[in-house]
Amino acid sequence: MLNRRFAQANRPPEGTSWCWLTAEMLESPAWRALTGNALKVVLRIALEHLKHGGVENGLLPVTYKDFGKCGVRRNGTREAIMIASHLGWIDKTSTGEVPWRGDIRKPSTFALTWLPQHNGAPASNRWTRIKSDADAKAAIKAAKAELAQVRRLPAFFNRQRKQTPTPKSVTWSGDGSDTCPGNDPLSGESNSPQSTSNDCDTPFYISARSHPNRTSAVPASRKPQQSDAVDLSEAEPNSQKRKGGT
Repeated sequence: MLNRRFAQANRPPEGTSWCWLTAEMLESPAWRALTGNALKVVLRIALEHLKHGGVENGLLPVTYKDFGKCGVRRNGTREAIMIASHLGWIDKTSTGEVPWRGDIRKPSTFALTWLPQHNGAPASNRWTRIKSDADAKAAIKAAKAELAQVRRLPAFFNRQRKQTPTPKSVTWSGDGSDTCPGNDPLSGESNSPQSTSNDCDTPFYISARSHPNRTSAVPASRKPQQSDAVDLSEAEPNSQKRKGGT
């Protein structure tokens, strides 16, 4: 009698949908390697599976907005989907489409790999191919490499790419810390604003002062004209009258 009561209490609530997860799945390296966003993606697709009565696995439409409601940022949704797919937990069965006219969009559809498909195909269980933590890290690396190729970025794509450091040997060629507004009088290094071109890595500095070695913009061949001179002879009598008080 006690076992029967315990079995009834341990069942899922009546009238609700449920999805099973085994201990082998939770202890697998593929599950432990899931990032926070990738785990949210898997659980959101599982939620969509429950909303369809558990009979449409492989035809589960989930949009970026749906992932966003579960806490996945929009700029990290694609990366999370690729990581979950490379670790073997989900399959992307179709890619969404945006029509040229109208507002009706076709979302992407997904499938959970540990459950059978809607057409009777057995579960693929691709997550079992990840045998160790090294395999999981390699799968995540492959997902990021594929994402970099999709976004047309270099193969060493990283969300926190390091900036090219400024060479310490490149400093302002002024005559000292007084004439150079960007020089540090203690270290001798330049703190002026720096801008780097996309074609080369040579930095240049922006300053309000002109370069000390730069020649004047007035050409040397120009001779001073008579109109440039100022005649002060007329101003001298007036200044003398003011001094004398007259």
